[in-house]
Amino acid sequence: MCSTSADQPILNNKWTKFNVTRRLSRVTAILLLVLLATVILSAGIGTVYIPPVEVGKVVANHLPIIRNVSHFAVSSIADEIVWEIRIPRILLGALVGMCLAMAGVALQGLLRN
Repeated sequence: MCSTSADQPILNNKWTKFNVTRRLSRVTAILLLVLLATVILSAGIGTVYIPPVEVGKVVANHLPIIRNVSHFAVSSIADEIVWEIRIPRILLGALVGMCLAMAGVALQGLLRN
């Protein structure tokens, strides 16, 4: 009989688990960076265009850790648009998406699909 790699059992040792964990952590880090870039870009797109650098400055000004160290100069209009209108909408959209994903998982578990 000719054995192929499909016939051989998968090695279940610590190195295989380490490689899977490392790959999973890389994928997670990349997806988090993509999410952050999407949030910054979407907070700047609208009727009033705000550059991504200025969006980052607005968000940094409202973070307690960075606010105590330094303050970035941004216009009050851009600050209000980003922090009071666009960021809450982005967070609400993410929350709705998470709720829909959990509902889909619950339905698939219920229907055993």
